[in-house]
Formats: sequence, C-alpha cells, structure tokens
Amino acid sequence: MKQNLLKTLLLPLLLMVGTIPIFTLASPYPARAASLQLDSMVQFRLEAALSTADSSFRIKMNELYNKLEQLQTQETDWEAKIMSLQQQNAAAIHEIRTRLKELDQVKVEKLETQARQTRLRYQPLLTLYSTLNQQAKAARTKGNKELAKKLASQAADLQLAVQLARKDIKLKEHALQAARAAKARSVAAIRKLLSEADAVTIQIKQSRTLITATKKSLSAEWKSFNQTIKNKDNTGINKSLTTLNTQSQQIVGQRQQLFQLEQKKSSIIAKAMILLAA
Repeated sequence: MKQNLLKTLLLPLLLMVGTIPIFTLASPYPARAASLQLDSMVQFRLEAALSTADSSFRIKMNELYNKLEQLQTQETDWEAKIMSLQQQNAAAIHEIRTRLKELDQVKVEKLETQARQTRLRYQPLLTLYSTLNQQAKAARTKGNKELAKKLASQAADLQLAVQLARKDIKLKEHALQAARAAKARSVAAIRKLLSEADAVTIQIKQSRTLITATKKSLSAEWKSFNQTIKNKDNTGINKSLTTLNTQSQQIVGQRQQLFQLEQKKSSIIAKAMILLAA
C-alpha cells in the first residue's frame, strides 16, 4: 500500500518540482483564457487607427502588440501549469491527511494484541507463583514451618519460569511502547510539514491577491487602449500599449512566482509522503 502511495502521488510531484528531470511540462488541464482578448478584430481596428501614421511608428506599435500577444500566451501557459500542480498538491494533501489517521495502525494493533496475549498466557503462572509465596508467608506467620517450607519450595521451582515470563512480557510491552513512540514522532514530523505547507498556502493566496490587483489595473488600461484606438490617438495608443506590456510582464512574473510557491509546497508534500511511506 505504501509503495502504491509513492507511485501514484509522489512520483508526479517529484516530476513537477524538478527532482526528476523531464523534457516538457505539459498540463493535463485546459488553459484558462488570457487576461486580454487579443483577437483579429482588435488588431484590425488597431491597424485602421494607425493607417495615417508613418511606417516606423506602425512597426513599433505592431511590435508592441505582438509582444503583448506573446505575454498573454505566456500567462495562460503559466496558469495552466499552476492549476495542474495545484490540483496534484491538493490531492496529495488530502491523501496524506487521510492516511495519517491510519499511520502504523496495523503494526501497533498487532503489537497490542501480542502484548495482551502474552500477559494472558503467563497470567496463570504468575498468579500461581504469587499465591504460593503468599501462602508460604501466611504459613510462616502461623508457625507452620513445614507447610511454609513446602510452599516456598514449590514457588522456587517456578521462579525461573516466572523470570522468563516476565522478561517476555516486558519485551512485548517495550516493543509496543517503541512502536507507539515511533508513530507519535512520525505523526508529529508529518504534521509539522503540513503546517509548513499551510504557511505556503497563505503565501499563495497573497500572491493571487497581488495578481488580481495587477489584472484590475490591466483591465482599466485595456479600456483606455480601446478608447485610444477609437479616437485614433497615436500618442495614447503608444502609451497604452507600453503600459499594457509592462503590466502583462508583471503578471507573467507574478505567475512564475506563484508557480514557484506551488513547487515549494510540492517539495514539502513530497517530504511528508516519504515519511508517511517509510
């Protein structure tokens, strides 16, 4: 079962975080729409607005527009990678939390059964030994030396067997205690890693908030850009395209940072899964 956990969840995470080299990083999830819809109609309207501008200016504006298209493509690609890794992280975290409740449960229960059965098996011997000693003591108290000697002799005959029985019981109990302690240490270590992953999740939320704010500014600038096209305002077009490129580059950078945070989370999760499967 533990080997299956490594194969089904740990290997994909190691691939995503770069522990195992891969040639491509393709997402199984469809890419989300870009922040801006740069369709053929927008480009047609831009070219119409620039029809009276000199060729060098048109070339510059086309370069800015093409760069903006590239940035939008990069944004969707990064978001697809982020979503893919985020899905894997969420599935892995759920699996870890589920399996954590069952960690070493079978092993501990087996040792508990062994310890209980060992105590039960030796209980008649220990009871007899204790009873003989008590009876010998009582006989001595009453002055019945002959009976006391006989009972003490019977107890002495059992002494070696009793010592071995107590040793066996002690070994079983120590094994159980060691297993419980090991489980407690593993659970504590895994929970510590899960806490670290939760801390990264907070950073991820903060990063997404930052992206949302930048996209809001981008959306406002996009409206301004469309208005400059409508007004055939070449200066405004230049300014808006430059700003759109700057903001889009910021978003791409922010998404790269977001992906790195998801990778960081994956690395933490991978450590937890290794401990869980150990």
